[in-house]
Parts: sequence; structure tokens; C-alpha cells
Amino acid sequence: MRILGNVLSLFAVLSLSAAEPMPTPFVRLKTSVGTVEKGGRITLRPGERLTLEARVYGGRRAWCMEPEKFANMGRNTVIETKGETGLSFTTGPGFRGIWKLESESAVWYGQLGDALKPDAGKATATLTGPKNPGNYQLSVKATSTWHYDRHSQGNHVEQTEKQEAEGAFTVVVEAVSGSWFSSANIVATGQPDDDLRFRLQNVQALYDSVSQHLLNRKWDLARQGLESLKGTLGNIKSRLDQLKREKPGYACQIKFMGLPSDKVMLRIQALQKMAEQWKAMNLIASENAQKINQLLLNKQTVFSNNILKSVFKNYLDWGSGVPGPNDLFGAVPAHLQALVIPSNTLDWYTNAQEDASILKNQAQTIQKLSQLREFYLSRLKVFNQENRAIHDEINAHQPAKELEGQAKAILSGTGFASWQTKR
Repeated sequence: MRILGNVLSLFAVLSLSAAEPMPTPFVRLKTSVGTVEKGGRITLRPGERLTLEARVYGGRRAWCMEPEKFANMGRNTVIETKGETGLSFTTGPGFRGIWKLESESAVWYGQLGDALKPDAGKATATLTGPKNPGNYQLSVKATSTWHYDRHSQGNHVEQTEKQEAEGAFTVVVEAVSGSWFSSANIVATGQPDDDLRFRLQNVQALYDSVSQHLLNRKWDLARQGLESLKGTLGNIKSRLDQLKREKPGYACQIKFMGLPSDKVMLRIQALQKMAEQWKAMNLIASENAQKINQLLLNKQTVFSNNILKSVFKNYLDWGSGVPGPNDLFGAVPAHLQALVIPSNTLDWYTNAQEDASILKNQAQTIQKLSQLREFYLSRLKVFNQENRAIHDEINAHQPAKELEGQAKAILSGTGFASWQTKR
């Protein structure tokens, strides 16, 4: 879950100050090898696969990322969180606004035909380098949908905003010099052979099927696939030995790139990162609860904005970076509890940042800090359950690590081919 929001929303609500106009929305593509700007080039081999993700930048996203630059901010505006997926702000007692990215989608068209496979209803597509080298035109129409929530003096207003942008890109397909076979994970150069070509196609099919079995946690099927891969590689070696006997001077170089386990290992890395984030949250909640206890026990405490920040800000900063369930390849436990500080306590905090006189109400301050302490204590109570759920997911993937080792040993130890990690 993310703690998201926005800075400003309906311009009439704020005392205006000078701001730059929001930049015109434009499309940027994200790939596994970097980002590509509108009009840019995407270079790959025939048969190589890349995942493309289209995002609308500029417009509302720029506004949420850089409110200081693009929002007409009043002197009482307090930005709580900001970033690519949203922004939250307050503008005075009782007023809070939240902009949140709701969805992104894309329509893809151009000269690539079946080489481009869009994911229905999403902003992603899989690009496979066409067999024929050359330049291919790719156009993308991307749409981002933003949702706005405004709470003010008992009123709740919502609105939805869509931003669209189009961009043209050039897909450059470059064959490896001398190559006669090229796929997502394999390149063969030198003298061609139809029997080898057929067997290399089988190797690529086994790469793909083992990868999917690993993502589905079908470990036995993945093991069977690796055994088939080992057998097929043995057959390729036998064929190469035969060709060298029958054709003196025969030369063929084969290179394997990446492992069938690459995707599942990315999932495991993401889950491990999440586990570290949860440890950090547990420490923050524990330390903040202890600080609040000390504050409440000390009857002579003079509350200040800095004191409030010491028990609020570190948790808010942590929450802004927490991934959502859809960010970790579908492997995040679905029952993780709410992470957001209760709105009435958070509103009081932001109001106090604007008007320090609020803290003079000692009874109210003690009440709100007591509520915040209860929130942190509730986080600590569910930490073990949530942490266990995350680690259960990690542990459920342990067989993948063993299978990754087997795959690496098989592909790097053929005796006839080179192997490298995939770019």
C-alpha cells in the first residue's frame, strides 16, 4: 500500500503564488535496459525480448512530482507526500487534498505486427525483435487516470482526471555480425546448420517453459524442464562433434544469455526488499511509541513542531516508499493491514505545523499523541503476522534458488558454448 496524495487541487481554494504552467503531457517508455524519450530509438537483436512500459509524464504527474515548481501554493499549504504516483497536501485547518494515480493503460500500433504483444488493459507490452534487421516504427497512445479527494469542513469532493499523450519511437533491429540464429536467450554465429537450428529452438522453448513453471512454483515441472534442457544441450554437442568430423574446418559459436530463473529471482529480490522495509517500520513504530510515552510522562513537556516531527515524519517518509501488492509480481501477501496514520490525527499534525498555537491546547495535544501511540502499538501488534506472511512468501520460493544453481551449471558448463548474464 502506498501513502499517496497531491498538493493543490482546485486552484480557487488557495491563496495563489506564482507557478510555472504544467508541462504538456508526453510519453516515456521504460525498458529493462533504460528509459526511452519520445522520438527515441529502441535497439535489440532479432528474437530478443524486451518488456516496454508506457507512462505519461508532464501534466498531472509533473505537478505531483514537483509541486513547488508547478502548483499555485498558498502560504498555508503543507505538502505531506509527493512523487510519481500522487501527492497529498493540506491548506489549513480541516482541509486536505489527495491526488492519486488510479491506472495507466496504453494502445500500441505501428509496423511491428505480431512482434509486439500488448498486455490487455495495462500500459505494458512485450517486444520481440523481428527476424529481419532494420528500422520499425512504433507509436504509443498512453492514458493515465488520476483521482482527487478533497476533504474540507465536513465536505468531501471527488473528481477524476484523464491525461493522454502520444509518442513515436523507432525500433532498430540489429543482427549480431555473422549470426544465423537469434532468439531471446541465444545467438549462434559461424556456419549454419538446420539440425542445430531446430535444437536451439527447442532450447529457447525450454527456457520459456521453465521460467513460467518457476513463477507458478511448479518445482517438479521446472526440474523436468531442466533435465530436458540438459539432454537437448547434449544432443547439440553431439551434432557439433559430428559436423566437425564430417566437415573439416567447420566452425560455429553459440552464446547463451541469462537463465530461465531470471524472472523468479527478481520476484525474490523484491520480496526480500519488502522484508527489510518491514523491519525498518517495526523499528520506527517502536521508537516513536517510546518517544511518545516519554513525552506524556513528562508533565513539564513544552510541545513544539520539532517534537511532533520527531514522532511523525520518519513514519511518513517510510510509508511513501512502501510498494503496493501489484508491484511485486503478484507475490505480496494480500492481507497486509492498513499502514496509514488515522486521518484525524494526521490532520491535527499538519494543522499544528501551520499554526503552532494549536499545541498550546495541552489536553488536545496529549489526546492526539495518545492516539498516535495507539496507532504505532497496533502496527507493532500486527508486525509479526505481516512479517511472517512476507517471509512465508520468500521461503515458498526457496526451491527456485536451488534450481537457479542447476540452470547456471547446465548452461555455463556445456563445453561448446559461452554463457553470460542477460543485460
